[in-house]
Amino acid sequence: MKVEPWQTMAVLLLAAYVAVPVAGDCLCDVSASVAYPGMQRIDCSFLSLVQVPADCLTNSLNISELLLSHNGLTDIRSTTLAELTELRELRLDNNQLSFIDVTAFEFMTELKVLALDHNLNLALESAVFSYLVSLEELTTIGTNLRYLPDITNLAHLKKLDVRSSNLVTLPVHMFNDQLAAPSMYVSIQGNKIPDAAVNSFLGLPDDTIFYVDTEPQLMFWAHNVTERDAFIAKPWRVNFDLPGSTVMCDVDGLPGDLTICYG
Repeated sequence: MKVEPWQTMAVLLLAAYVAVPVAGDCLCDVSASVAYPGMQRIDCSFLSLVQVPADCLTNSLNISELLLSHNGLTDIRSTTLAELTELRELRLDNNQLSFIDVTAFEFMTELKVLALDHNLNLALESAVFSYLVSLEELTTIGTNLRYLPDITNLAHLKKLDVRSSNLVTLPVHMFNDQLAAPSMYVSIQGNKIPDAAVNSFLGLPDDTIFYVDTEPQLMFWAHNVTERDAFIAKPWRVNFDLPGSTVMCDVDGLPGDLTICYG
């Protein structure tokens, strides 16, 4: 029996169709990842979603980037993204998130980028970022967090942008003691933080860009002369006067600064 060329082509096309898993009801844009060859980039932005589309996540181990920006998501439960163990970038910005379960990121040990910007009612538990041991970029711009969750486990952090997050204080021991990145970008502008501990920032690499509020000037409290001198000697690129914004706890301590200086 003679096989016509068109018949061979039809068989090949059918085989290719069967071999590639296709999410039947997925409304998102699914494409090959440029940043992570061999993986998938799923863009679900601007779709008015109120929940994460499970139909788009069936090939969970092959998804490197998930963009859920500009939707109507209100919460991320512990099981919502649990299968995305190979995820590298997760963008949840510009939603209506008010709750993220403390174990929502438990299995995302490969995640490098997390964007939570412009979720106006967002509240986070202290340990929510503790599993993100590979995280390099964390942004919470334009949220109402008030308190920054613990980030001491984030040894690979390169960028922390918490501008206009309504923060009222910062942890005394803020960053990982052994940051691996040779450079860093930190912005805590647009918050309500009156002062912070010098030793919260001494571990930042020399090649750091560091922005704080200057009107009024955020003040940095040093426990001793050694801390003060180490802080003002940093070669960072900053938008404030390092010596002029540094004060000594044992000389200038006020009741409102007891937590930072003596806590």
